[in-house]
Amino acid sequence: MKPDRTFLENMPKIEMHLHLDGAINPEDIWCIAQEYGVTLPHIPEQSLDALKTYFQFDDSRDIRTSRDFDHLLRTFDIVISLMQTPEGLQDVAETHVRDLAAQNFVYAETRFAPQYHLRKGLTLEGAIENTLIGLQRGFEKTGTLVKLIACIGRENVTIGPEVARAALKYQDKGVVAIDLACNEIDYPPELHVDAFRLTFGSNLRRCVHAGEVAKTPEKLRQNIITSLIDLRADELGHAILLPDMPEAIEHVVQLRTRIASCPLSNLASMVIDDVRDLRLQELLDRNVLVSLHSDDPAMDHTSLADVFVETCKAYNFDINHVQTLSRNAIFGAFCSAKEREWIFEEFRRRGFDVSS
Repeated sequence: MKPDRTFLENMPKIEMHLHLDGAINPEDIWCIAQEYGVTLPHIPEQSLDALKTYFQFDDSRDIRTSRDFDHLLRTFDIVISLMQTPEGLQDVAETHVRDLAAQNFVYAETRFAPQYHLRKGLTLEGAIENTLIGLQRGFEKTGTLVKLIACIGRENVTIGPEVARAALKYQDKGVVAIDLACNEIDYPPELHVDAFRLTFGSNLRRCVHAGEVAKTPEKLRQNIITSLIDLRADELGHAILLPDMPEAIEHVVQLRTRIASCPLSNLASMVIDDVRDLRLQELLDRNVLVSLHSDDPAMDHTSLADVFVETCKAYNFDINHVQTLSRNAIFGAFCSAKEREWIFEEFRRRGFDVSS
């Protein structure tokens, strides 16, 4: 059976490669800004219509150009401006969980970089703790469980170990991993080995945005290898050239490293021309633990349902493929065995059994 949009929108969902500051829609941004009297940056006319317009990108967008890339960064900055106080972080996080619940999410892992939330005196630990409070409030009101991943903005090499140490204080308290995100071209993974080493032997898992964008294909491949070997990545975000790397595939299959594929995000950032460039069927055939994710849905005007719709269309996937991709996501989740059992049961309870 081929799944239609209605099925894909209504089915229970799980997602682990999702950025908090890229997942808040303009209506919610405006509501929170009004509640706390925040003047949003980059919006001369402080109105919801102006904010919505700023979030719109036309078909000519090319974030490889400095103009469009700078505009994208400023769009993120609008959201981040709300996330500089305990109340702002808590409300953004709770709003995020409510939005996920409305899309029929059972479980998610959302990520944010605490180093970007220190403008008004918060510490790294304070940024993490208040985000966790908001996620917990959301869970209590919706039943959607969301864990937190602490990102290192890779352009700041010196703060990386500090972020790792702060995240370690919240292992087993809602933080499940650290991540390396943002500018892969100028700040490759080898610059952050020291930060990642701090988590070796801990309960924190390790994610790396690797193989998304680099100056050459050779460097893309090297970033994947470095992330797997030196940073001991438990997740590779994007890893676009992985299908061409048999030794890396053998490694991720053996260690059950999860591969977070973000097809519509990759299209939006123009690192691929077609969803089929990701060769997802090949990865599934080789038992790679690959799953689908939306990345920055508010920025790209997409949802996880959209990702499934376009991926199924591109690969002629049927309901069995959707089950496999969902099951891969559940097995790849950085949760306890008891929580994983609960996720499978919630999927069954909601009418979509993906357990086998």
